[in-house]
Amino acid sequence: EMVHNMFSHAGAVRIDHVLGLFRLWWIPQGEGARGGAYVTYDYEAMIAILTIEASRVNGLVVGEDLGTVPDYVRTVLAEHGLLGCTVEWFARVDDSPNAGDPYADPADYREYALASVTTHDLPPTAGYLQFEHVKLREELNLTGPVEEFQASATAERQAMLDRLVESELITPEIAADVDDHIQEIVEAMHKMLLRSPSVLLQAALVDGVGETRSQNQPGTSSEYCNWRVPLAGPDHKAVHTDEVFDLPRVKSLSA
Repeated sequence: EMVHNMFSHAGAVRIDHVLGLFRLWWIPQGEGARGGAYVTYDYEAMIAILTIEASRVNGLVVGEDLGTVPDYVRTVLAEHGLLGCTVEWFARVDDSPNAGDPYADPADYREYALASVTTHDLPPTAGYLQFEHVKLREELNLTGPVEEFQASATAERQAMLDRLVESELITPEIAADVDDHIQEIVEAMHKMLLRSPSVLLQAALVDGVGETRSQNQPGTSSEYCNWRVPLAGPDHKAVHTDEVFDLPRVKSLSA
């Protein structure tokens, strides 16, 4: 009933943490996290419900399969025509978890995926390129030694710039002067996405308007104003809904 009702209002449904269809870490009451265990679910039954309801309305299902997800999950999703998620900032060669390792060519992305430059759990791309996530995590005391996190973020940014230069989407001169070429680099990252075979591509409104602030900061509740940051440009002036698609910056990214 829940899935049927969703598809009566939408052509696509995104399932956060789709691994929850396959297994969940259960902790007995009174125990700590180490006292838990994975409980596996009948994912075939739940995927059947999703695919039946999607088929009835010619809709589609996107499963968020980022992070620590067993390989078989992505295989099962693709076999049933469900899309996974690929994010440029996470897509390294051989799925390396190490910041600074080379980024994958989007031509190698999965076909059955929603591919994007960023995600709502990261700062907008302009903010990511200017290390807003480092500054915010330091302000909120969410990280260990800030020098280590900054070094990791710097290596990550450099690896992305190297990929863009190698792809001939920006020049070495632009890569050496990030702060003065933010919009060009953001657009270059989206141009690179067009090389992907993924059936669905996503551009975020925040990247269109040039926002730098995070909408959501994982690991916080009252410490940060999650989902209450008004959409704004780089000058932090609010952008109203009826103005968005008239903005030159949004039109440029869309093109």
